[in-house]
Amino acid sequence: MPKYAIINSEEEYEKFLKSERALIKLLSFVSAICVLICVFGFVSLVSLTCEERRKEIAIRKINGATAGDILSMFAKEYFLLLIIGAVIAFTAGRLFHHATLVGTLYDTDEHSGMDILGDYFRYGIGSHTLRRVAGV
Repeated sequence: MPKYAIINSEEEYEKFLKSERALIKLLSFVSAICVLICVFGFVSLVSLTCEERRKEIAIRKINGATAGDILSMFAKEYFLLLIIGAVIAFTAGRLFHHATLVGTLYDTDEHSGMDILGDYFRYGIGSHTLRRVAGV
């Protein structure tokens, strides 16, 4: 007489996802460290730029610039860096997502919020930049 085993599909599914969850935890930890390193790099970049442009800031103050004027000068420069970084990051994330998740359990045909936001940044800001470069 053959022996039959009762298999609980939830338990089998949990065994399957155990390595996936460990990988997600590892990647989340590494991502958090990368973000922390980027923040430190950005702070050091701002500090270095302020130190290098100290004379320019002093001349602007002598000529009547307020702290808000000087702050807006730096904000425009760093906002541009932020936009460029966001476009690169969303594009790389979209490509990585497509390359790794297509054909897996996490593959979806629907657009998520991050996909739509990434598309907005890529196409909206890209077309705005092209219009500014072209002078239209």
